[in-house]
Amino acid sequence: MKDMLIYLQENYQSNLPMEALAKRFGYSKSRFSHLFNETLGCPPGAFINALRCQHAARAMLESDQPLLEIAMNAG
Repeated sequence: MKDMLIYLQENYQSNLPMEALAKRFGYSKSRFSHLFNETLGCPPGAFINALRCQHAARAMLESDQPLLEIAMNAG
């Protein structure tokens, strides 16, 4: 799970299809989703969206970037 979280933290801005994530870590899509949800209490997609929202919120507070640019950089 630690490797998954590190990977997601480093790649949340990219397109991350569940099939590709599951394959990367050696699981079927359903098993990956089940383990993720069981361990973290939310589906992988919700976790990735939360990372993106955190990035965008931080950027809005700490930069003068236009909102559209912040949104695009957040994925």
